[in-house]
Amino acid sequence: MIDRQAFERFYGDSQPRLQSFVQRLCGARDVAEELVQEAYYRFLRSGFEGASDEERRRYLYRIAVNLVRARRVRTHEAREEAIEIDPAAAIDVNAALAKLSERDRGMLWLAYVEEYSHREIAEVMGVAALSVRVLLSRARKRFVALMEER
Repeated sequence: MIDRQAFERFYGDSQPRLQSFVQRLCGARDVAEELVQEAYYRFLRSGFEGASDEERRRYLYRIAVNLVRARRVRTHEAREEAIEIDPAAAIDVNAALAKLSERDRGMLWLAYVEEYSHREIAEVMGVAALSVRVLLSRARKRFVALMEER
């Protein structure tokens, strides 16, 4: 079991990025906050030790992905509330991302924001490691197509 001081450090380091990831997946800030807290609760309850903070973080992300999948937040109002559009921006990346599936958003986020390897993405998203390259390629193509619509 991770001790209190180690958990506080781990929480401080991982919470902002996990919050952004979950919010990107589910589209609603309030729902994301609830799911992130539930993810930490389940993480602590599991007793998972992990060899490193990175391993613990991947496990925590896996818990969060499973919670988002179980919740299936798909309401239009929630997405509209979560998307903050800058009128001066020439390209609205948030709107394009909001049109992608939960899996595509998650995979793109893990690959390009978290800079996870294909193996790590497979572990977090619950897909076969050999499938990640193809799934990421398809997600990128869908994202580019949505960006070109604008």
